[in-house]
Amino acid sequence: MKKNSMIIISLIIAVVIMAAAYAAFSTTLTVNGSGSISSVWKTPIITSCSCSATTSTDTVNPPTATCTPVSNGTTSIGTISASMVLPGDVITCTFKTANNGTLHAGVPTISITGATSTITAVGQNGTCIKAGGTGSFQIKVTYLSEGSTTTNLTATASYSQVASCS
Repeated sequence: MKKNSMIIISLIIAVVIMAAAYAAFSTTLTVNGSGSISSVWKTPIITSCSCSATTSTDTVNPPTATCTPVSNGTTSIGTISASMVLPGDVITCTFKTANNGTLHAGVPTISITGATSTITAVGQNGTCIKAGGTGSFQIKVTYLSEGSTTTNLTATASYSQVASCS
């Protein structure tokens, strides 16, 4: 009887071990998944601009300027037509921009063509533009010395993608 009990217990242990081994080797792990990124880079466009005399020594005939936004889809360009009066006159033109993409646009690098030895221009105060947001940059035009009093400038704002805007 003792021998039979031992055989039954051994058989039960063997069945339990075989069941555990079967369970361990028959486990199937299935992983299904997919991912996608749907971001769109669009160069910020110039939506409007305005110019004003910020420094002038002539109160009767201050310097004047007009600006025109000329965004072509890949670069933000604005033109300025300035008429200066006296050396030391300064005109500031502010360009408003919009970012219609889903990625942030960093502070623009501004290049200017058309400056002369008597009239200079510099880009300043550019802002990072959040995705779907608005921003601006300025062009400061300065009349340095006697000479030509008019100029036509072209300002190009080049943007790059950034991870975030603070």
